[in-house]
Amino acid sequence: MLDPDLVIKIQELRDLLGVPLWFTSAYRCPVHNKNVKGATNSQHLYGKAVDIPVYLTGLTYSQLFDVVKYLGFTGIGVNEQKGFIHVDVREGKQIVFDY
Repeated sequence: MLDPDLVIKIQELRDLLGVPLWFTSAYRCPVHNKNVKGATNSQHLYGKAVDIPVYLTGLTYSQLFDVVKYLGFTGIGVNEQKGFIHVDVREGKQIVFDY
């Protein structure tokens, strides 16, 4: 259910970091997205997004943010309160947002 472009970007991130990656969220069906109070047009609904727990990467939020921005993820959201960075491969220009 994941977009092939997302899978390629995730692999690039894994290769660069040299660590396995875990996700707290990836593809979501509409029912699950509603239950977790996801955005109505969430990129998770299209298999274009994952949320990465920062502590598992060995990097700080700032460092991981810089890496995913460098790799060209087009949607980047930081949620320090919940401990993750959201990355996606939405169409269009790169956007950065806070939760």
